[in-house]
Amino acid sequence: GGDTWTRLEGHGLPTLPVGKIDVCMSPADSRVVYALIETGDGVPWHGKETESGELWRSDDGGGSWKLMNHSRDLGGRTAYYNNCRVSTDDPMEAYFLTSGFARTLDGGATYVNEQGPRRPGGDHHDMWIDPTDADRMIVVHDQGISISQNRGETWQQIQLPVAQMYHVTVDNAIPYHVLGNRQDGPSTRGPSNSLYFGFRGGFIPRGDWHAVGGGESGFATPDPADPNIVWSSASGSGARGGIVVRYDERTRQFRNVEVWPESTGGWPAEELRYRFQWTFPLLISPHDRNTIYVTSQVVHRTRNGGQSWEVISPDLTTNDKSRQGISGGLTPDNIGVEYCCVIYAFDESPAQRGVFYAGSNDGKVHVSRDDGATWTDVTDNFPDWPQDGVVRGIDASKWDAGKAYLVVEAHQVGDFRPYVYRTEDYGEHWTLITEGIADHPLSFTRSIQEDPERPGLLFLGTENRIYLSFDDGDHWQPFVNNMPPAPMYGIVIQDHFDDLVIGTYGR
Repeated sequence: GGDTWTRLEGHGLPTLPVGKIDVCMSPADSRVVYALIETGDGVPWHGKETESGELWRSDDGGGSWKLMNHSRDLGGRTAYYNNCRVSTDDPMEAYFLTSGFARTLDGGATYVNEQGPRRPGGDHHDMWIDPTDADRMIVVHDQGISISQNRGETWQQIQLPVAQMYHVTVDNAIPYHVLGNRQDGPSTRGPSNSLYFGFRGGFIPRGDWHAVGGGESGFATPDPADPNIVWSSASGSGARGGIVVRYDERTRQFRNVEVWPESTGGWPAEELRYRFQWTFPLLISPHDRNTIYVTSQVVHRTRNGGQSWEVISPDLTTNDKSRQGISGGLTPDNIGVEYCCVIYAFDESPAQRGVFYAGSNDGKVHVSRDDGATWTDVTDNFPDWPQDGVVRGIDASKWDAGKAYLVVEAHQVGDFRPYVYRTEDYGEHWTLITEGIADHPLSFTRSIQEDPERPGLLFLGTENRIYLSFDDGDHWQPFVNNMPPAPMYGIVIQDHFDDLVIGTYGR
């Protein structure tokens, strides 16, 4: 009953180093036990040998084991998912949850990767099978929940009122649109006011939202003068390989204007010319709507609609090669999500053209005052700077070119404190402005935005709430109202309508 434990070794189990392990079994026969054991994929990976094996099965309660299958369809991106479930009335029928959804009817010797109506969704994470009726199943995945009443022959997908929004932007149409990029969904646009549903309290029907050309993790940024034009990072899944698209709402067509024709998929960061991270910044210059910036480890700029791109900075990161290797451990991943040493936040001063602020996900901050000709490393000017902090957001002040606000978080290395900074001299000095932010494990900071109409009015997003300050960040107070306690990833103000729009990662 758990009072004592015996580590199982030998008897068919792998002897070399292993990684993640998931165990599943059926109440129909508790002697049959499956184990998804991460040992690698058995092929050289850029010259490095990995070991082989995915699925083992025991028919005697763990006494002896047999390797049943090597396929990564059963245990793929183990850092992200590694789950199996066994039918409650048939110990030879098991399900494997990865990006796909696989089913075996012979104990793992063979399997089928379900497609069409037999596939619940994508990026599957958990599964429940009714212990009294194995025909009834529920699978949860990045798009929501799928329910089957007929043993997975067909699924009813339920979209819950939750979504993981990476960023949020607004345009200047009337009524204006809200745009964002949603995990495992396309970039999307919808009206801030449906008008024809006003009698129902402002309800905006789902059918009013549609894709605008980009992928799930980047930015969807409308042209400030023409809301029909939307610039977005990524095409397909994620912002991979510096892919940028220019979308035209009038034709609902987009054009791929990627910065460099090399996908990040399958490559460690150290082997790429440009390290474009999963959610790299995209910015339309506040001074020229035809000037677009994106960032890898350097700053890229186009002034001709993406026909060509120029590099306007050196590497603005630590470029630590020890942190640019293969990601994923024994089961390599390498799709750009985990890239280190990239520019993670970027802004141009609205008060003066050519003044740039850039922050990286390995804790470097640079400033340029001459349109990118030279850059100054101002990292050492921060008090109480967290080691290995990720610069999550930068907002250059509308009122003064030398003024900017910056947030950094370090929760991934165990530091959950809020870090909010202000400079008034182009980064030569920074002030830590965190008074009033709760001492809480979810107070690490995500985003910051200055009000475009009232100097000194600031909005701050943490992992669980919005804060506001009326005195330029010297003091903060919670601004909760009916907002859910979700990560506040994006803050934008539609200044023509004085609206505050929040994008959350979960609600």
